[in-house]
Amino acid sequence: MKVIKDAIKSIKRDLCNAEDDIKNAIQYKVDRPEDAKMFYNSSIYILNGIKTKHDQIVADIKAYRAEHGEPPEPMMFIYNYEHEGYLEQMAHIKRMQDLYNSGM
Repeated sequence: MKVIKDAIKSIKRDLCNAEDDIKNAIQYKVDRPEDAKMFYNSSIYILNGIKTKHDQIVADIKAYRAEHGEPPEPMMFIYNYEHEGYLEQMAHIKRMQDLYNSGM
């Protein structure tokens, strides 16, 4: 399904942006706290958007199953592979957000 492929590409971009933003938040926390907070909040906002996209992908897969049966194996392989990578990168970003909140 093309929409799932497009959503996966979008999530990849979003993860990179969220990681860049939290890195900037950490970098500027001491010297420019207002700017750091903006970057931190942006990283939170982006992760929330990723969750929305993920939830829709899951809903699309469920709808496909209801209408057509099991999705094609290659599609599910790609989804599962990408999903594992997302979980790892999101955990890394959340650890960095925790670091920001801990006062470093």
